[in-house]
Amino acid sequence: MNFPILSSLILLPTIGALFLFFTKDKEGNNLTAKYVSLFTSAVNFLISIYLWVSFDQSRSNFQFIEDRTWIEGFINYKVGVDGISILFTNLLFVKLVIIACSLPPEPKTKTFIHS
Repeated sequence: MNFPILSSLILLPTIGALFLFFTKDKEGNNLTAKYVSLFTSAVNFLISIYLWVSFDQSRSNFQFIEDRTWIEGFINYKVGVDGISILFTNLLFVKLVIIACSLPPEPKTKTFIHS
């Protein structure tokens, strides 16, 4: 599979934050911010579950490696996961979904979600 799964885990929260930055809620209750953060957190959680299920535990090296050259001979982009980092990744996204579900619709919610 050639889908950049790790890059999507990195970029999806950034895209969600940019969407929140450029949207405005007319009623001032920030429900849009809560729903966008819940959606991006849930999608990231589902991707991380797929990553965990697809992980081959019999191998001890990095898996799901993405290697891109940005500027030839100067900047490379390389990411991968091993056995311990995949557990931390899933723990992080479980926490993000729980936090997104428990956010109150207060005026400062949008600022909290951006940071």
